[in-house]
Amino acid sequence: MAVQGLSIGGSKSPKIDYLIIGAGVIGLSTAYHIKRENPDSRVVVVEKNPGPGMGDTSRSAAMFRVFFSSRVNVILAKSSVDFYEHVEKRLGWDLGMRYLGYLFLVDEEELRALRPALDAAERLGGSYRIIDRDILSKQGFRVDLSGDGEALLMGLPNIEAGIFIPRAGTLDPDSLVRFYEASFRSLGGEVIYNTGVERIVLGPRKPLEIPGEPFAWQDIEAKGVETSSGYIEAGFILVAAGAWTRSLLEPIGIDPVVNPKKRQIFVIRASTKELSDLLNTRGYNEHNILPFTILPRRIYIKPEARERSFWVGLSDDIGRPYRLEEDPKPEDSFYRYSIYPVLSKYLPQFAETYPETMWAGHYDMNPLDGQPVIFRVGNIGVAAGTSGSGIMKADAIGRIAASMALEKEEAELFDGTRIKVEVFGLNRRDIDRERIIL
Repeated sequence: MAVQGLSIGGSKSPKIDYLIIGAGVIGLSTAYHIKRENPDSRVVVVEKNPGPGMGDTSRSAAMFRVFFSSRVNVILAKSSVDFYEHVEKRLGWDLGMRYLGYLFLVDEEELRALRPALDAAERLGGSYRIIDRDILSKQGFRVDLSGDGEALLMGLPNIEAGIFIPRAGTLDPDSLVRFYEASFRSLGGEVIYNTGVERIVLGPRKPLEIPGEPFAWQDIEAKGVETSSGYIEAGFILVAAGAWTRSLLEPIGIDPVVNPKKRQIFVIRASTKELSDLLNTRGYNEHNILPFTILPRRIYIKPEARERSFWVGLSDDIGRPYRLEEDPKPEDSFYRYSIYPVLSKYLPQFAETYPETMWAGHYDMNPLDGQPVIFRVGNIGVAAGTSGSGIMKADAIGRIAASMALEKEEAELFDGTRIKVEVFGLNRRDIDRERIIL
């Protein structure tokens, strides 16, 4: 039975002005900022999981940095990280922020190629320093593979230097989504859990009560959504469903550009003295632990000091299909044959070590430029395509998506920066390409 607002349970309620699909970090950030800017509106978030951030947000490595060659990247990341610092220091909400730094290990050719991009990032306010290969060697990295036949066969380069980025680190994704959820609810926002959206329902803007409408000659709009618990009617529907975005929009003729791709994390316990010493690498941060480290071939290592472990992963592209998996499973063979051979060459401390646990999630990938896609078609909005950087940019994305939903031309970010919403759309997109891909 279709009623104003919710028909879940059969009870009638006031019409929903803004319905957000997805209670991940992007959906909740957007919902909060819509409600903050338009407090008299009724804003509802609907989520298939039993709690916030239980989709791909919770499966993220949850890293952030404020060092990019792209002006747009700097704007999004800096304003978001500034806001997270404000939440911790001024609002007293512990987000688990820790500045570990990023350590990007490069060969001679890559270092030379990156110099112009590093200079561009400095001009945009970023800072970095070069770590000499002799220092890296003393810290346990194997920088010279020239005498290793297997490494030669694999095409692994020697490490020439490390690029260390200090304003970078990690935070707790669960704390972040719970902050947005609590802040949203405190303003009168509503969240409906355990309710999956099955489809967006279209109808004519001016119904003529003709069987079979809407027809192509009518003005068509979204009327609401069919869910696992009933029908929800809303004036505006925003899809912030991450990897599930395409599955909701493609059936109604909207191409969101983004596609899901599986990503995996493998957890290795620092169970030996050699691994423990590596975890406790000094000289980079106040915590005296290894920075977030990216090896050649893009294998990353995230230290987890409290767990005494390392999170290891690799964002593979060619050969990894764009595919939505309702419950993605990690592949032991991916670690054994794609990660371990490289990891153990550059860091022999990992020899004969295998994950004690592992999990998988998705990136919602934007193959155009790796930046978020934020646009509307009539009364349907899209906020997706974060391509693995959703957490580090979530506050800025939420403010921009809220401005789009509220039909504003510009969004004002936390640090006062103003940016046009259309920059992130499809028709007038204007985003400079990032040259520092870690």
